[in-house]
Amino acid sequence: MLAEFLKWWIRQWLTILPFLSRFKSGGQSVGVTIELQSVRHYHDKSMEIAGIGSGIVVLPFNADGLAQLRALPGVKQTPLRLSLPAGTILERKVSLPVAVERDLAQLLHYEMNRLTPFAPADVFWDWMIAGQDRRLGKLDIRLRLARRDVIAPILDALQSAGLHADCLENGGDEADAPRRRIRLASEKARRPIGSPVRVTAFAACGVLFAILCVTPFLRQQMQLSAVGERIAALQPAVAAASALRRAIESDAESNVVLRVERGIAGDPLQALAAVTDALPDDTWLTDLTLQQRVLHLGGESHAAAQLIGRLAAVSLVADPAFAAPVTSDTDRHADIFAISAEIRP
Repeated sequence: MLAEFLKWWIRQWLTILPFLSRFKSGGQSVGVTIELQSVRHYHDKSMEIAGIGSGIVVLPFNADGLAQLRALPGVKQTPLRLSLPAGTILERKVSLPVAVERDLAQLLHYEMNRLTPFAPADVFWDWMIAGQDRRLGKLDIRLRLARRDVIAPILDALQSAGLHADCLENGGDEADAPRRRIRLASEKARRPIGSPVRVTAFAACGVLFAILCVTPFLRQQMQLSAVGERIAALQPAVAAASALRRAIESDAESNVVLRVERGIAGDPLQALAAVTDALPDDTWLTDLTLQQRVLHLGGESHAAAQLIGRLAAVSLVADPAFAAPVTSDTDRHADIFAISAEIRP
């Protein structure tokens, strides 16, 4: 779609710029050709118009004929060539140093009096590079001239009819000689752009092109703004999720610390449950201490001697033994004991 638009846009530019010259590389130029049979007595003589449709139109070279030519479709929008009789455009081969190639036009203008019998103001002139020899440092130029006093009245007649020639051309002196062409760049530079409608169309095309260039950036900026708004809307949820993650990580670290400490000191609840299950119902504890996996039990029992065996049968308890001699309380018919043991990890 973009390629089609660019093609259309270029075609519109070529249409609204009637002074734009377009040439095919190395061949006949594109446009309308006015061919004159004479440059001395041209008034009321016939002129052949080529480039309009597929045929040739013959009109008289006078005000009526030029008005008819101007009314032909496409004449004002395409390059206009003035084809002259053979010999009207003179050509001379000139050899110059390669170093002057960049300023060739200025040099030829200054050297015109020396290279030709004419002053620059007396001729329409143009040049083309015929060849160059870098080894010898030589540049071959074909300098082409047409007398201004002969051509200017014809151009003035065209201009009075609202037509402007873009170039002069004619055949060489020989039948197979290449066509000689003089570009009328100065005349094209002085040509008005066109009617207000064309100026408006030109400005509209420029605005459309600017919009075409700016639209992708505007769309990208709008998308970035929308993404920024969505990010801002999600910030509270992101902050809450981050706080929850930090809390979970903190709890996890605390659990790790607890597990490490339990591994070192032992789990008191697990030790209490194991001891409670192992002791008989006629045994009462008055003291229970767990420190660095060392368990101390103190209390009364009707059969204290059996407590060592019961505790030894518990997988969590290791090496149970009396920490002090067992004494008897005759009044209460009970043994007072003190037992120490280790809690396995």
